[in-house]
Amino acid sequence: MHSIYMPNARDETGAAQVAVSAADHLAYALGGVYPEKLATAVRVTSTGDTVTIDLPKREYLSFRVSPDGNRLAFVARHGRSNEIWVHDLVQGGSRRLNTGAFSNWPMEWSPDSRSLAFSSDRDQARRNLYRIAVDGGEPERLVASERAQTISSWSSNGVIAFLEAGDIWVLPPDGNPAPFLTSGSREGYATFSPDGQWLAYVSNQSGQREIYVRPYPGPEPATSISGDGGTNPAWSADGRQIFYHRGGVLMAVDVTPGDEFQVGPPAPLLDPWTFTFSPVRGYDVFSDGSFIFGVPDQDESQSGTNAESRVANRLKRFGATELHVILNWVEELKDRVGN
Repeated sequence: MHSIYMPNARDETGAAQVAVSAADHLAYALGGVYPEKLATAVRVTSTGDTVTIDLPKREYLSFRVSPDGNRLAFVARHGRSNEIWVHDLVQGGSRRLNTGAFSNWPMEWSPDSRSLAFSSDRDQARRNLYRIAVDGGEPERLVASERAQTISSWSSNGVIAFLEAGDIWVLPPDGNPAPFLTSGSREGYATFSPDGQWLAYVSNQSGQREIYVRPYPGPEPATSISGDGGTNPAWSADGRQIFYHRGGVLMAVDVTPGDEFQVGPPAPLLDPWTFTFSPVRGYDVFSDGSFIFGVPDQDESQSGTNAESRVANRLKRFGATELHVILNWVEELKDRVGN
């Protein structure tokens, strides 16, 4: 039983649960201290209809639909590392990108749907920005910084928005990184509108996390979207709606960009809604207004009709159903590796 799939990846040491007796026998348990948090990838319409996507169960961290609508990128956690995959929505089939066994998350599509930018702790550095072609190639470093960077959005005009030290930064095409919003509050979930002219984001400047919209590149003031709190904003394909998460519900609000950014009243769209991540959203929106996210497997440890069955289910889930013993293990070890 190894310390894999830990809730905190920093605790993932790979240590095993073994014991050696004074008589040179070995006992060990199989499995992981924590099980994988497997989920099923689904596509849900605004009316609540659900279609399962032909993908294996994984621990999904985020999804992104390519701008041309033909491919789906997703990040799946595998032990201590995060893998970036691309799934062909037209022909079927998935391929893992050559990003290595690092913490590669999150990622965003380029406007031409030919590459992905992502954050990674590769190169023995803090999480910085990289880019990789989806049809093959090696990661290319975009920004070098001593501070951790989390990619958040890539606009149709080629501008990358990323988070650094609680602020929103931008990386223009063929330009240098520069701060976009340094308010003294903590910002996150920066998301460009489809035309690249507006940036939705979350800030705690009012004492709670709320969603705001600012024009890009500015400098007009921000417009409040969710006066009663919200996170995980996403734009509709036509830029006329903003979706966001509030209190276990996916909300929708009509917006009208222009000289004065107009906002309608928020309304519940999907209830319940639990697929959320921080500081960038994990779900994404298709051009037809449907949503892609992962539905976690039901916790078997809570099932059963009595306390005994619930305990048995929990033991089964965590793999601690039996111990294995190897007699005279030290002698066997000597035979294999010598004295």
